[in-house]
Amino acid sequence: MLIPKEVCANTIIDLGCGYGRSTLEILKACENVYSIGIDVECNKLINNVVGKTEYHVDFICCNSIALPIRDSAVNSITSILTIHELPTDSITSVLNEVNRVLIKGGYFLVIDKVKVKVENPSGELPLLTELAYHKAREYALGIKSLGVLTPKELIRLVVNAGFKLIKQGVLKRGKWLSGAGFLKCWGKETLKLINMISDEEKKAELMRLVNRIKEAALRYGYGPVNIIVALFKKP
Repeated sequence: MLIPKEVCANTIIDLGCGYGRSTLEILKACENVYSIGIDVECNKLINNVVGKTEYHVDFICCNSIALPIRDSAVNSITSILTIHELPTDSITSVLNEVNRVLIKGGYFLVIDKVKVKVENPSGELPLLTELAYHKAREYALGIKSLGVLTPKELIRLVVNAGFKLIKQGVLKRGKWLSGAGFLKCWGKETLKLINMISDEEKKAELMRLVNRIKEAALRYGYGPVNIIVALFKKP
C-alpha cells in the first residue's frame, strides 16, 4: 500500500478501518506514530488483525459523522477504500469531521476505487460488482451509498469540503483473477442482501446484474482494480 511520507506524523486516524488491515499497513509504513482505527462495526474492531504488537494503536467504535476527538487534535487522517461505501446523506458530515479534528496543515489521504475508462471487460467487473452490492444494500436496507466516483468527482468532493489537493495518481492494484477463482470468493454478501429484498421486480433486476457479472467473469476474468491515491491538506 502506498502511504505518502507526509502522512507519517505523530497521530493518525484511519477512518473505516474494518478489521484493521489498513491500520496495520499504516503502522508498518510510519515509524513511531500513534494510530486510531475507527469503524462503525464493533465486531470488526474486536477481531482486528493488528493484535498484540509493538505498535501504538487503539480502536474506537463510532460513526464517522461524529468523531469523539477534540478539535485540531490529529496530524493526519486516512480513508482507505471507505468513501465509496459511505451513505450519500452522511458524506458531507464525515468530511466536515475530518476537517474539524485535523490540525491546520494536517494531511488527509484518500485511497479509493475510481471509475476510469477500462481497456477490457475484465476491468469493468470491479465496477459492476460494486454496483450490484450497493444497489442490493439500498433495496434491502434503504442505505444509499455514494458508490464509485470518477477521479475528478472524488477530488471535487473533498476540495469542496475545504481541503487543498497536494498530489494524486490513479494506479492499477491487485492481480487478474480467473473467472472461476473470482466467483469462488465473490457474491456471498450481495446475494444475502438480494434475498432480503421484498420487491420482486427489484430482486429480478439485481439477479440479471449478478448473472451478467458471472458470465463476464467466466469469459474474461476479473481485475485488476483502478484506485486513486490522493493527498489533501487542510489550509
